[in-house]
Amino acid sequence: MSVATPEKSSEKGLKSSDIESVGYLYPYLETKKLQDGSTALYPRVIGERDPNNASHWRWAFNWKEKIKGVWKGRSIGSIPCGAVTIIREMQKGGVYQR
Repeated sequence: MSVATPEKSSEKGLKSSDIESVGYLYPYLETKKLQDGSTALYPRVIGERDPNNASHWRWAFNWKEKIKGVWKGRSIGSIPCGAVTIIREMQKGGVYQR
């Protein structure tokens, strides 16, 4: 059984020019129960987990879209750690692409 739980939530909202979409990127740890009954956190890290190292976390992106006047929640549950820097730069620049 695999359970993904948010470890911390950060990053400011992402806005399009017409404010029709808002989103955020956040890191989390994945917990898996092993065959021997113990649990393991993924991604595995040797030593201490660095909050500033993107490869030490699983990443997800959530956003809300206004569709026919109603806000709908959307999410992508697995973002490659290599895309985190690109997404953060887009957020800083106020760019949002669908």
